[in-house]
Amino acid sequence: MKKTITLLLGIVVVIFAGLYLNQKLNTVYGEWAINWGFEIPKPTEVKTVFESPHSPRGEGEAYYIINYDDKQFEKVRIEDFWKPINNDHSLNLVTKYISDFQGNVLDLYFENQVHYSNLFSTNQIEYKKGDYYFYKLRDDGSFFISVLSIENQLILLWNGFNK
Repeated sequence: MKKTITLLLGIVVVIFAGLYLNQKLNTVYGEWAINWGFEIPKPTEVKTVFESPHSPRGEGEAYYIINYDDKQFEKVRIEDFWKPINNDHSLNLVTKYISDFQGNVLDLYFENQVHYSNLFSTNQIEYKKGDYYFYKLRDDGSFFISVLSIENQLILLWNGFNK
């Protein structure tokens, strides 16, 4: 009987470990945690505005809009990796990061500029002072930026390469 309980307990532990690893390795938000140190709880919804194929340089270019319910949003909001958008300098910095990303995408996919321009304009969410951002730039030129919009209770997230 004791062996059976031990075996069943072991199976349960393996199942939960497998589910945890699946969430970390096979979800886009799990990849963000592993690749960028941007660890957030499972979103209510992840809208993929666009996602290019992975390239030899890395993950490719992507733009996501992430939604949370009120309780989860509060957990995300209090994470310590956020930097405040609290003055003109930080607001202009975030605007530059996003503008550079959009310019890079339009340059990379110049044959589809109208398509990508439309994606950016129809999926534009306002951010302002009082919101937060996370930015990470690697030596290889890849970067990750995320903006936490308090008013809209969502996260905007872009990643790609600098030219």
